[in-house]
Amino acid sequence: LIDKFEILAEKIVVAPIYLDFSLLGVSLPIKPGLDLLKPFIFLTVARLSKEKNLPMVLRAFAKLRQDSRGAVLRVAGEGKERKNLEGLARKLKVQDKVEFLGWLNKEALYSEYRIADCFLLASDFEGWGLAPLEAAYFGLPLVMTDVGVCGEIFQPKNDALCSAPRDEQKFLVNMRRVFSDQELREQLGRNAQAALTKLPTREQTMELYKKAWFIST
Repeated sequence: LIDKFEILAEKIVVAPIYLDFSLLGVSLPIKPGLDLLKPFIFLTVARLSKEKNLPMVLRAFAKLRQDSRGAVLRVAGEGKERKNLEGLARKLKVQDKVEFLGWLNKEALYSEYRIADCFLLASDFEGWGLAPLEAAYFGLPLVMTDVGVCGEIFQPKNDALCSAPRDEQKFLVNMRRVFSDQELREQLGRNAQAALTKLPTREQTMELYKKAWFIST
């Protein structure tokens, strides 16, 4: 904005999208200990469109399954790419370990967050990204590409395991680390939850909008 359009820096206000966590309507879950009878659940929540790069998630998951049998992938969301993604899952021979859940209402989606063990986001780009914030609220460790809230809200290595967009090998490495290391999972989940305190309150968000309105006039 400054370099290309020559907008003065003092005319720019950055206001994060406000997410009212009280509207989630549930208390934070108590994460159970390791349940050997329960599969490890990777969860991704996204519109099924090309920029979300869900084929990378499926390929990485298929590779992880080659030496880590106790994992499943649940995909919440709907979109034009669903048939292609279902076909890819069959091609990779993981169709019985991947469940496409379609669009979910809030209650069903929050139930998915509660039972999941790790949240995945593989987008090529994100304007912001509410799903990682919701996942962090539920204490999930985050494996994601370096887009949207990664770097702004969640610090790489500390609050989330981040990799460059389309770096499939690094994304897989991060999935394997979270899958195999319970202590790391718990620490990342706690850190991600704590990182949410960086978000402005409703009142602070409204003040940012007011500021943007007045400096633009």
